[in-house]
Amino acid sequence: MWAQSYPHDALPLHRLGAEDMWLGRYRDAVEHSTAALALQPKDPPGLANLAASYRSIGRYAEADDTLRKLQEKFRHFEGFRYDEYMLGFVHGDEARMEQQVAWAEAQGSSDDVVQIMYSYAADTEAYQGRVRGFREYSDKAIDGAKNAGEEEASALWLAKKAQWEAELGYTDAARREAKSALARALTRDVKSMAGLALARTGDSKHAVELADELEREFPERSFIRLYWVNTTRAAIEINQGNPARAIEFLEATRPYEASGSTIMQPTTLYPAFVRGEASLAMGDGDKAATEFKKFIDHPGMLANCPLAALARLGLARAYAMQSKPSTGADADLARTRALAAYKDFLTLWRDADPEIPIYKQAKAEYAKLP
Repeated sequence: MWAQSYPHDALPLHRLGAEDMWLGRYRDAVEHSTAALALQPKDPPGLANLAASYRSIGRYAEADDTLRKLQEKFRHFEGFRYDEYMLGFVHGDEARMEQQVAWAEAQGSSDDVVQIMYSYAADTEAYQGRVRGFREYSDKAIDGAKNAGEEEASALWLAKKAQWEAELGYTDAARREAKSALARALTRDVKSMAGLALARTGDSKHAVELADELEREFPERSFIRLYWVNTTRAAIEINQGNPARAIEFLEATRPYEASGSTIMQPTTLYPAFVRGEASLAMGDGDKAATEFKKFIDHPGMLANCPLAALARLGLARAYAMQSKPSTGADADLARTRALAAYKDFLTLWRDADPEIPIYKQAKAEYAKLP
């Protein structure tokens, strides 16, 4: 209504573009951000949002061009470094990524941009199965926030670390870090992230407590309830052997599953990942494959999110499930796909730390395939 009432005002269009990104509506974000920049070209955050939106829908050349214009016109705007790193990742340009991390290392400060860059680097390490690097960069983000007196930011980085520890199979570390994050700051986002991390480790008791608490605080159809609480409750139901109930909780997340799950974390598609896990638990390889393929089909949007790597393993498991106990051409095709998907994951993790629990499971499963 604001944009319609004041068609020459760029601000409502800029805000619409930002909200579109938050909700994972990247094509709408491109439309609104482009319209806003036509009215107000001198807007560095708007250009950064447009570059990120182009990347998220796979229009990499336009993302690169937008980022180039941003750096030419606004050399002192540090926000371009986020998109520079992510575009380096999707292009496979390690030098481009390393330049941004080196810049962060050289700052010697605890500002937000440096913390986020360390977090991006940690994600990349986890994406490739390099646990030592993941933990090192995660701790740099955590310590940077703590040293700056930003307890909530420090807790958020710690909760994020707990999430990836949980997905890699390091249950004890994930539980310890999630509880440490809650001890630092009992805010909405910390409780949301730590609660899901605990649920994914099988600590249903504490996860239920946090989900109940969030639901009391946000009783309406809020993003917190629809995205975080429902995904956490779904993970709890999987733990308790009720995958069909997990799917019911996750239905409400579908319109929001591509959302940016917190202000410090890009799209993860976490609800789709847990939905894929629930489908595997139900023995439904077809539906599991549909969920895990979302991660393969949207590389620009997921970029270096560790779940995008682990979804390859989920897809392999889904195909392997499709091949049993069937015989014939369909079963043969499923086995071929399963072998290819396992190889894809193991190739991606060729430099992974060999003791990662999920990695050891993947290699054992692959070895048993006929």
